[in-house]
Amino acid sequence: MKSKQIVTILSALITLWATDPEARAASIRTTPEKAAAAVRKAAPGDSIIIADGTYVNIRLVLQGDGEQGKPIVVAAETPGKVIFEGESNLRIAGKWLVVSGFWFRNGCSPTGTVIEYRQGTRHATDCRVTECVIEAFNPESRQTKGNWVQFYGHRNRLDHCSIVGKLNEGVTVTAVLNGSDNQHHRIDNNYFGPRPVYGSNGAETIRTGNSFTSTTPSFIIIEDNYFDRCSGEVEILSIKSADNTIRRNTFFECEGGIALRHGDRNTVESNVMIGNGKPNTGGIRIINKGHKVRNNYLRGLAGRRAFAPLAIMNGVPYSPEYRYHQVTDTEVSNNTLDSCGEILFCLGRDFERTETPRHVTFSGNLITEPCGTTLYTAFDDISGIRFADNKVADGAGMKLPAGFVPAKSIERTVEGVAYDNAPAPKRKASDLRDLTGNTFRTQGSAGSIDPANASRPITAATKNKVGAKWFSYTEPNLHRLSGRIIEVIPGQNTLFQAVALSQSGDVLRLTAPGEYWNDASVVIPHFLRIEAAGKPQDKPVLRYNGRGNEPIITIGNGGRLDLSGVAFNGIPEEQLHDPKGFIGTAATMIEDYTLNVSDCDFSRFNRSGTYAISCSRGTFAQRITIRDCRFFDLPWDAIVLTRETDFYGRYNVENLEVTNCLFANIGGRGIDLSRLGYDESTAGPNARISHCTFYNVFNREQGSVIDLTGVQKASVTDCTFDRSGQGGASIRFNEMRWDEIEVSHCNLYEAGRIASFWDTCVKGDMLQAKPVYADPANNDFRQSSASPLANKATDGKNIGIN
Repeated sequence: MKSKQIVTILSALITLWATDPEARAASIRTTPEKAAAAVRKAAPGDSIIIADGTYVNIRLVLQGDGEQGKPIVVAAETPGKVIFEGESNLRIAGKWLVVSGFWFRNGCSPTGTVIEYRQGTRHATDCRVTECVIEAFNPESRQTKGNWVQFYGHRNRLDHCSIVGKLNEGVTVTAVLNGSDNQHHRIDNNYFGPRPVYGSNGAETIRTGNSFTSTTPSFIIIEDNYFDRCSGEVEILSIKSADNTIRRNTFFECEGGIALRHGDRNTVESNVMIGNGKPNTGGIRIINKGHKVRNNYLRGLAGRRAFAPLAIMNGVPYSPEYRYHQVTDTEVSNNTLDSCGEILFCLGRDFERTETPRHVTFSGNLITEPCGTTLYTAFDDISGIRFADNKVADGAGMKLPAGFVPAKSIERTVEGVAYDNAPAPKRKASDLRDLTGNTFRTQGSAGSIDPANASRPITAATKNKVGAKWFSYTEPNLHRLSGRIIEVIPGQNTLFQAVALSQSGDVLRLTAPGEYWNDASVVIPHFLRIEAAGKPQDKPVLRYNGRGNEPIITIGNGGRLDLSGVAFNGIPEEQLHDPKGFIGTAATMIEDYTLNVSDCDFSRFNRSGTYAISCSRGTFAQRITIRDCRFFDLPWDAIVLTRETDFYGRYNVENLEVTNCLFANIGGRGIDLSRLGYDESTAGPNARISHCTFYNVFNREQGSVIDLTGVQKASVTDCTFDRSGQGGASIRFNEMRWDEIEVSHCNLYEAGRIASFWDTCVKGDMLQAKPVYADPANNDFRQSSASPLANKATDGKNIGIN
């Protein structure tokens, strides 16, 4: 063995044995294939060293029995240089095992769970996984379920690990409760890296138990972790068991928060939650009884409803296990809410959730620079909440309710807050507002933030003692231009070939007007910008002469597309197959995508069932923006972004913006974005549609020009609906009472109605005037000077086709 390797091994063992001074000496060097046998034969205090290397398709099973003070240690020869790829996973069972230094990447677990504290029916007790990394260990499909780390047994620990890049459905870390079998686990000093919005329930970062084991005491401690933009769903931490402690964690710009969803007597204390005013950044939501929520510092949290900075919910009378139990006997005290949105009481009040909070104390809390005009909103009776000794600073003359007093100078201290990494367990709360240029963190916490310039977290392991110290997470810049320009000329497969030669961030410039034929779908594998070099009126035309059943352009897994200045024509060559639309997505994707389309024309198909812009089931776009585009002479739908039909609350696009576009002579819907079901785990989808003209669009029985069924936040403004939706609706909603939907300043001339469940969505002036266009025969639908809309908000906004 080389001397450097010996030094490395000894260094690793010294580090691990530092906490176990009685551990004894035997050390065995082996490979993953032989490790299972070595651990079975090991005596308490022995060490199994896994040789450095990249190992593919390894199912590592470690079963052994160490003793307190003499664990069996299974460690990488060099931390971070034992790498598991392909279909690999780890199972730990037995007593007093310590596993350290492994890296899972470039693959996925064949059984869903990557690390599991059991093998078969044998569970782990007093076992520890430390200094390990799971990085983007995802299956091919985002809807393939799988948790990454799964606890069983007693007193197990996950610490100083870095867990980043989870994209598929499933919890990042979960504790499975089997009666009294799961107690006293510890999850500490881990770095949980960015997890994007998933678009459905089932994307928590940590969950303890489930609805049906929620009365089980589990005594799990979640402390000193750093949650960096963990935004999978509303419940970043989903507590579904009793007697747990969540303390000294840092949450940075997470779209979601801590949910005491089920279970009683949980304690949430001394956590720091930083939102920086970003949408949907959440705080703490309280359900059930006997909780203590105290000494937390919440800053710049801008979430609403279930994403609120602080919310106490209504319960369901005689609630079944899986619904909402009444909040009782709960203490919310000595928390600071700094520049946050409204506090919500009796959240969720509806015809089912009617039990108001009882025996709740809300006291000693500090609110600084409150956002909005009120401190809190109560949706029901709050007589069961006692308010006392709460202070409000910088309330700008706000009228304060009972139990709140203005504070010119704050005398109360905030427990567990340190600044500039100095050991300062107490500071005056007024100092929290005067930290320009300083850093702060919870005492002993995983992370630090610069509040004056908190555009990103400070995550260096050596500074914050969080995550695997040998691993440095570098966030990819997915929209960085490379500076390269590839010129593409008209002809057969020239665009197809250019994409094949491209690298991420390249610009593909169509150099001349003319027809660009492709005999297969052009698959976008990474970030590309495709643009026309000529004048707007001389658009290059994308055509198709392939085998059919595919769109002209497909956004593949990992693809992101900016497209401008081109035209699509769906009429194939004689006796050849039609394309299945113009822009679509791959059938299976794990990564989300973005699509930006501007100044493009979409026209003409031979058959129904084809779409201008669409997506596949199981795909997800963080943002789709369509501006200054024209959709005309299409026998079927134009924009269809609805493929989830199972009523689980899933949807395909988080943010959709359609601005200044024309839809003329469309046989189907103009825009379809829906969310089916009643789940409340998400804030989307969000739709903004403005300054668009819809002329002769979807006049069939019960049709709708724009379908926004179940969309939670939507605005349709300054649009013209001309002889469209006559057999049904111009716009169709099916909203919950708390959804934020608005229709304003639209013109409905011989058009369908606005179909809304609560019938409260129309907010501004509406018109019913006959438009006069510049030259509709040539698809120029700009308002002429003779139009009654000439002086209205839509004047000059709706573009035509040149």
